[in-house]
Amino acid sequence: MRCAFSREIIKLMDEMPPGITLLEMDYCYLSMMLRRNQGNKTWCAREVGIALRTMQKKAKEMEYHGYHVEPFNKKVTRGKTRNENI
Repeated sequence: MRCAFSREIIKLMDEMPPGITLLEMDYCYLSMMLRRNQGNKTWCAREVGIALRTMQKKAKEMEYHGYHVEPFNKKVTRGKTRNENI
């Protein structure tokens, strides 16, 4: 069975440093897919082909291990102080 996103997976694998664990690779892949699906775990689970509950457990593990996922389209802005708004 061929993955729909084989190019992205190959690119991701090329960027992986040598000696990376399978768990770290799994987290990187799921992070990429969560970003692609704007952080929506339901969509991500469907696209990856896993159960929603499994995706929720993986996301919780990822947060515990320090992986922070931000959607691609989410703007990151610095907060302004009160004086900067005047």
